Amino acid sequence: MKKLGTKIVIALLVLAVAGGGFALGTHFNDIAKASSGSGINSSGVVIPADTSSNTLTAIYTAASPAVVEIETTQQGNSFFGSTQGEGSGFLIDNQGDILTNNHVVQGSTSVQVLLSNGKTVNGKVLGTDSTHDLAIVNIDASAVSSVTPLKLVDSSTVQPGETVVAIGSPYGLTNSITAGIISGINRSVSGSSMTGMLQTDAAINPGNSGGPLLDMTGAVIGINTAIEDSADGGIGFAIPSNLAKNQLDNLIAGKTIVRPMIGISGLDITQANASSLGLSVNQGVYVVSVVSNGPADKAGIKAGNSTTSGTPGTGGDVITGVDGQTITTIEQLSTYIATKNVGDTVNLTILRGTQTLTVSVTLVAFSNSTVTPSTPNNQNPSFPNMPRGNQRNGNGSSY
Repeated sequence: MKKLGTKIVIALLVLAVAGGGFALGTHFNDIAKASSGSGINSSGVVIPADTSSNTLTAIYTAASPAVVEIETTQQGNSFFGSTQGEGSGFLIDNQGDILTNNHVVQGSTSVQVLLSNGKTVNGKVLGTDSTHDLAIVNIDASAVSSVTPLKLVDSSTVQPGETVVAIGSPYGLTNSITAGIISGINRSVSGSSMTGMLQTDAAINPGNSGGPLLDMTGAVIGINTAIEDSADGGIGFAIPSNLAKNQLDNLIAGKTIVRPMIGISGLDITQANASSLGLSVNQGVYVVSVVSNGPADKAGIKAGNSTTSGTPGTGGDVITGVDGQTITTIEQLSTYIATKNVGDTVNLTILRGTQTLTVSVTLVAFSNSTVTPSTPNNQNPSFPNMPRGNQRNGNGSSY
């Protein structure tokens, strides 16, 4: 994903207001027209199975009242004054809980929520998850008592080519809609710890962060989060709804969210490297190393023999499945583990030589101090307001 002239940005609009005005560029996006199946959205609106603009209008009419603009203030020093930011979010229940990105509200000293009816109310950050870039902002429930919350549905069934709709506040343009397709699934965002992302060509711009990515029934399948931007165009990424659903109760309760780990670094097996590793299979996750005294180590999972050259050694286990699901890439394993909680037990199917085994692993809290990437020369591109953390390596390592 790294190439000359390409930069990756978080879709958050940050405006410095220490002194002087600012100017915003205007982006106009034609709404893509693509077919999808009919259904009933979370508001009970029947969405027809056609490609007309009426379909998109029906989705927008039903969903947009639940989409909000989030304005934050971060207190700076006496010289630079304060900094303001704008992002998006959406109502998920009848208690005034709004789901958004962590980087939208991170470090904020005040949060204002602009509703679709034009009213502005105070918001309070309840819980945040910096690893998965999620947060809950709560507002007075009476302010949105007539608004139907959006429903998060199963994102594991999403496939490339499906039509999607994004609603948010790009460049402060409240409740804007764009449409496109799912361009890919299980993507990683370069230079971040985010994996398992949905890739879309629906236009996502600064200010869209935290807004919903909707299927053609008007249900939420993702939370718009990041952009890979270049002179040739941009690529949008959204956090799968399943990852968010798994953390909602904890976020609403204001609990600290910790990332679970199995304690390995791994490598995607391909036809090209299977032979050099002495493997009889050409897909799965090869265990390059295990964290000493970590979950995988305690479960008896074996890593490849260490080498002085830095290349993976032979003799490591191959992970081919987890909890009955086939695993062919590190992305799939990372995405699945991210949906679990610390203390959960997962059953890994592993190939050791010619022997197939099932190994139970109890997940523990991720710790930067216990994990060393197998490829340490990974660099961070520009991620405004994105917390630094342990990074996914170019060789597909995960933990």
